[in-house]
Amino acid sequence: MDLSTFYLQFRDETAENLRRLTDDLATLEAGQLDDAERKSTVDALFRAMHTIKGSARMLGFERVGQIAHDCEHALSAVREGRISITPPLADILLRSGDVIQEYIQASIDGSKPILDTEEFRQSLQISLPR
Repeated sequence: MDLSTFYLQFRDETAENLRRLTDDLATLEAGQLDDAERKSTVDALFRAMHTIKGSARMLGFERVGQIAHDCEHALSAVREGRISITPPLADILLRSGDVIQEYIQASIDGSKPILDTEEFRQSLQISLPR
Protein backbone atom coordinates (compact mmCIF):
# COMPACT_ATOMS: atom_id res chain seq x y z
CA MET A 1 0.00 0.00 0.00
CA ASP A 2 1.34 3.42 -0.98
CA LEU A 3 1.22 5.67 2.08
CA SER A 4 2.69 8.76 0.40
CA THR A 5 -0.69 10.52 0.26
CA PHE A 6 -1.18 9.91 3.98
CA TYR A 7 2.34 11.15 4.74
CA LEU A 8 1.74 14.37 2.83
CA GLN A 9 -1.59 14.92 4.56
CA PHE A 10 0.08 14.27 7.92
CA ARG A 11 2.81 16.78 7.06
CA ASP A 12 0.24 19.42 6.15
CA GLU A 13 -1.97 18.79 9.20
CA THR A 14 1.06 18.82 11.47
CA ALA A 15 2.22 22.11 9.97
CA GLU A 16 -1.20 23.59 10.74
CA ASN A 17 -1.11 22.29 14.33
CA LEU A 18 2.39 23.70 14.76
CA ARG A 19 1.25 27.09 13.42
CA ARG A 20 -1.41 27.00 16.10
CA LEU A 21 1.28 26.14 18.66
CA THR A 22 3.34 29.16 17.61
CA ASP A 23 0.40 31.55 17.59
CA ASP A 24 -1.13 30.31 20.83
CA LEU A 25 2.16 30.34 22.71
CA ALA A 26 2.68 33.96 21.69
CA THR A 27 -0.82 34.78 22.88
CA LEU A 28 -0.25 33.05 26.21
CA GLU A 29 3.11 34.72 26.74
CA ALA A 30 1.52 38.13 26.13
CA GLY A 31 -0.57 37.51 29.24
CA GLN A 32 -3.64 39.36 28.00
CA LEU A 33 -6.13 36.48 28.34
CA ASP A 34 -8.70 36.05 31.06
CA ASP A 35 -8.85 32.67 32.83
CA ALA A 36 -11.44 31.15 30.48
CA GLU A 37 -9.52 32.24 27.37
CA ARG A 38 -6.26 30.98 28.84
CA LYS A 39 -7.80 27.59 29.64
CA SER A 40 -9.30 27.34 26.16
CA THR A 41 -5.96 28.21 24.54
CA VAL A 42 -4.01 25.71 26.64
CA ASP A 43 -6.62 23.02 25.89
CA ALA A 44 -6.26 23.74 22.16
CA LEU A 45 -2.46 23.44 22.41
CA PHE A 46 -2.78 20.14 24.23
CA ARG A 47 -5.21 18.78 21.62
CA ALA A 48 -2.94 19.89 18.77
CA MET A 49 0.05 18.07 20.25
CA HIS A 50 -2.13 15.05 21.07
CA THR A 51 -3.24 14.91 17.43
CA ILE A 52 0.34 15.09 16.20
CA LYS A 53 1.33 12.29 18.58
CA GLY A 54 -1.50 9.98 17.59
CA SER A 55 -1.15 10.55 13.86
CA ALA A 56 2.63 10.14 14.01
CA ARG A 57 2.37 6.83 15.79
CA MET A 58 -0.35 5.57 13.47
CA LEU A 59 1.87 6.30 10.44
CA GLY A 60 5.04 4.91 11.99
CA PHE A 61 6.77 8.21 12.81
CA GLU A 62 7.68 6.93 16.25
CA ARG A 63 10.30 9.60 17.03
CA VAL A 64 7.83 12.36 16.18
CA GLY A 65 5.31 10.63 18.43
CA GLN A 66 7.83 10.52 21.27
CA ILE A 67 8.68 14.21 21.00
CA ALA A 68 5.00 15.12 20.75
CA HIS A 69 4.31 12.95 23.81
CA ASP A 70 6.93 14.82 25.83
CA CYS A 71 5.41 18.15 24.80
CA GLU A 72 1.92 16.86 25.54
CA HIS A 73 3.11 15.88 29.03
CA ALA A 74 4.32 19.43 29.70
CA LEU A 75 1.08 20.91 28.35
CA SER A 76 -0.85 18.54 30.60
CA ALA A 77 1.01 20.01 33.58
CA VAL A 78 0.04 23.49 32.37
CA ARG A 79 -3.60 22.40 32.02
CA GLU A 80 -3.55 21.06 35.57
CA GLY A 81 -2.07 24.30 36.89
CA ARG A 82 1.13 22.64 38.14
CA ILE A 83 3.27 24.87 35.93
CA SER A 84 2.84 27.98 33.79
CA ILE A 85 3.87 28.83 30.27
CA THR A 86 7.18 30.61 30.78
CA PRO A 87 9.51 31.92 28.08
CA PRO A 88 11.89 28.93 28.53
CA LEU A 89 9.01 26.44 28.29
CA ALA A 90 7.58 28.22 25.25
CA ASP A 91 11.03 28.11 23.63
CA ILE A 92 11.35 24.36 24.23
CA LEU A 93 7.90 23.74 22.78
CA LEU A 94 8.67 25.88 19.73
CA ARG A 95 11.99 24.11 19.17
CA SER A 96 10.16 20.80 19.45
CA GLY A 97 7.82 21.92 16.71
CA ASP A 98 10.77 22.75 14.48
CA VAL A 99 12.31 19.33 15.08
CA ILE A 100 8.99 17.60 14.37
CA GLN A 101 8.60 19.47 11.06
CA GLU A 102 12.17 18.78 10.02
CA TYR A 103 11.92 15.08 10.84
CA ILE A 104 8.63 14.63 8.96
CA GLN A 105 9.91 16.44 5.87
CA ALA A 106 13.19 14.53 5.86
CA SER A 107 11.31 11.25 6.20
CA ILE A 108 9.00 12.10 3.31
CA ASP A 109 11.95 13.23 1.17
CA GLY A 110 13.91 10.10 2.05
CA SER A 111 16.74 12.12 3.55
CA LYS A 112 18.33 12.09 6.95
CA PRO A 113 17.18 14.75 9.42
CA ILE A 114 19.90 17.27 10.25
CA LEU A 115 19.24 17.01 13.97
CA ASP A 116 19.55 13.76 15.90
CA THR A 117 16.00 13.40 17.22
CA GLU A 118 17.00 11.04 20.01
CA GLU A 119 19.64 13.46 21.27
CA PHE A 120 17.12 16.30 21.05
CA ARG A 121 14.52 14.24 22.90
CA GLN A 122 16.96 13.55 25.73
CA SER A 123 17.65 17.27 26.11
CA LEU A 124 13.92 17.95 25.84
CA GLN A 125 13.12 15.54 28.66
CA ILE A 126 15.73 17.18 30.87
CA SER A 127 14.32 20.63 30.11
CA LEU A 128 10.63 19.85 30.52
CA PRO A 129 8.96 19.87 33.92
CA ARG A 130 8.07 16.50 35.40
